[in-house]
Amino acid sequence: MKNLIIITFILLLSFTSNIHSEKIHLQNTNKILVELSNSLDLLQKEVSLKQKLLKNSKLENEKTQITNDLTQLFRQLQKTSSKFEEIATGIDTYNIKNPHPQKILLSEELQILIRPLITVAKSVTQDMREKAILLSEIDEYRHLLPKAQLAVINLQKQHSANKVSKKVDQRIIKLISYWKKQSSLIESQFKSSKHELYNLEKSKAPLFISIQSKVKSFFRQRGFYLFEALFVSILILIFTKLLYTVIIKAFPQFSNSPRSFYIRVIELSFRIISIVLAILGPMLIFYIEEDWILFSIGLLVFFGAFWVFRNTIPGLWQQALLLLNIGTVRENERVFYKGLPWLVKEINLYSKLENPMNGLKLRLPIHELLTLISKSSSKYEPWFPCKLYDWVLLSNNTYGKVIGISLEFIDLIIEGGSKYTLTLDNFLGLNPTNFSKNFVIKSILGVSYKHQSICHKTLLKQLEVFIQNKLKTNDYTKNVLHLSIEVELLNESSIDIAIIINFDGQAAPSYKKLSRLTQMWAMEACTNNNWEIPFPQLSIHSN
Repeated sequence: MKNLIIITFILLLSFTSNIHSEKIHLQNTNKILVELSNSLDLLQKEVSLKQKLLKNSKLENEKTQITNDLTQLFRQLQKTSSKFEEIATGIDTYNIKNPHPQKILLSEELQILIRPLITVAKSVTQDMREKAILLSEIDEYRHLLPKAQLAVINLQKQHSANKVSKKVDQRIIKLISYWKKQSSLIESQFKSSKHELYNLEKSKAPLFISIQSKVKSFFRQRGFYLFEALFVSILILIFTKLLYTVIIKAFPQFSNSPRSFYIRVIELSFRIISIVLAILGPMLIFYIEEDWILFSIGLLVFFGAFWVFRNTIPGLWQQALLLLNIGTVRENERVFYKGLPWLVKEINLYSKLENPMNGLKLRLPIHELLTLISKSSSKYEPWFPCKLYDWVLLSNNTYGKVIGISLEFIDLIIEGGSKYTLTLDNFLGLNPTNFSKNFVIKSILGVSYKHQSICHKTLLKQLEVFIQNKLKTNDYTKNVLHLSIEVELLNESSIDIAIIINFDGQAAPSYKKLSRLTQMWAMEACTNNNWEIPFPQLSIHSN
């Protein structure tokens, strides 16, 4: 019971406070209205006086000046009257008295298009614009009021000091009357503008709440139309996708490779029509629902997007040529992309490239193909230096078996079982030599010049027989394609003999071992036949 009494008391106190605040507000408003009413009376008297002067005036210059003064007075009278009415009614009476929108200085068609948007924009920013106007007026009156008051003070001083000319005194008295009226008018306008600003800020909601309210209002009024438009657009895309799937299944020529030019034209036309329908669908909904604001927004977005992407039209045309297989890149031809040759398997929005030798596959957006040029490929053109499990020798003398090939890395197993990984670019930069088909081992043996007489016949034959026996003993004969023993070079201290052995790819895993064995067999042949292996000699000559 006690809590109920306290709550009741608080509510009564709050209600009383609100009533008191409302009374104070009404009193302030009445004061402003009284001042504005006095200003209106002063202006009307001034207008009547000027009209009499205009009627009695006979000089053209004087008539022109009085007419200009009257124009200014009528403007002030209208403005003050509007302020009086707005403060008294508490509403913006301009829009009620002027229901027809102002004419926008644009072509008639564009005006009809964007008028709903301008109306909405003006409605959203109305409070902001009114506040800006009031602040501008307050600043202007704050600047003018001291000057008008100073003019009155200065004129009164002149009036007090003037003791000579009655004519001057009469003019000063008229000016004092005029500037007092101006000062009073400016002061009343100043106070009324401040009062309007106070009322505007009092009734204005916080920015976040205002934005939230306007957004809620927008979606409350047009949310269903937006949902309809989105639903229709998605429905069109789904329907066209399903229809395309049905067409492909019903007509195999749409999916068979190679596709004819006419099939490609039909497919491209179908894609374009699908996109156009997906765009026009929402516009049709807005038109049927007669929501001209959303319709105008849609048109402006469409034209804006067209204007922004107008520079991409040549690129889109080139992409269309690619899709029709009549561009710079064509299906089943060879292109060079990022250091590798590729076979163009399919040109589509996402095109498929393949390296036939290793099965490497790449999917590229169609715009990436615009900078490429394809050409027909012959069977003699290589696609990659090696296949998986081939043996290769790199220019840095690394020898190993390829166990992994990707677009990023190449993995090798080198002698001893270690794994050696390189990036694709580094691998290609080391100029790999493929030993998996066949390879050659060349070893140089230098013998002394004292065997010169037997070198060209006996020595070469004996060395060849010896190497053949060693190959047979070590079970390499089946892998030898050709064995050749020849004089390589007549060196300064020796006759250099080249041992050249061609092996097939089956012996590639033993390449390093065979290189060492060939050297060892050459040395054994020299030992068994008493062939001297000289060493470079240094001769010192003295005078």
